[in-house]
Amino acid sequence: MSDTNPYASPKTTPRREEAAETLAAQSVTEPIKTGLCGVAVAVLLGGVTNSINGWVSPRYFVTIMGWRDVENVWLAAVLQGMLEGLVFGILFTAVFLVTIGIISRAAYSFPMALPFVLRIGYLSLVFWVVGGALAICWSGTDPLSYKSCFIGVPDETGEMLRYAWVGGSILGLQSGGLVAAITSCVAFYSRWQRLMKEHSTE
Repeated sequence: MSDTNPYASPKTTPRREEAAETLAAQSVTEPIKTGLCGVAVAVLLGGVTNSINGWVSPRYFVTIMGWRDVENVWLAAVLQGMLEGLVFGILFTAVFLVTIGIISRAAYSFPMALPFVLRIGYLSLVFWVVGGALAICWSGTDPLSYKSCFIGVPDETGEMLRYAWVGGSILGLQSGGLVAAITSCVAFYSRWQRLMKEHSTE
């Protein structure tokens, strides 16, 4: 396998290779720490957001999850959120790690990757809010249309809006996680290219 940096021009290859080596130690511990942090953020987000959702509309979880015999729906919702955060966190973190590993040839450090991991977290949280808000707007302005697309929607307006928030926010969080992972890979690529350019001109 060639040791040539795929992003370097023939004239600057040696200097770019040297720059990549000085940016971070090529250690297996860096992606491990980055991956664990990414999964931890996802589990935390899942638990926190579902702690709110479980309080806003326990009926949503009873209906969608079939928890009619569950005594503590709120706690079950929190645990379910953490479980889903673990699953989606592993998937999205894997996408992120593979991509930045290819971009940098695994020459990144944990401190360098951490801001992008946190970026995925807060962008996902933004999507969670946006998803819930859009669902509330939809159910509030056109309840018949909303009810035709989702099961178990309550007839009472207040309960329906709470139900819509939970469903919309969960979809927003899940889809937002994927979008955030992809855009963070793009942001990392841009950052890495700037660093390579800076070091090649030194």
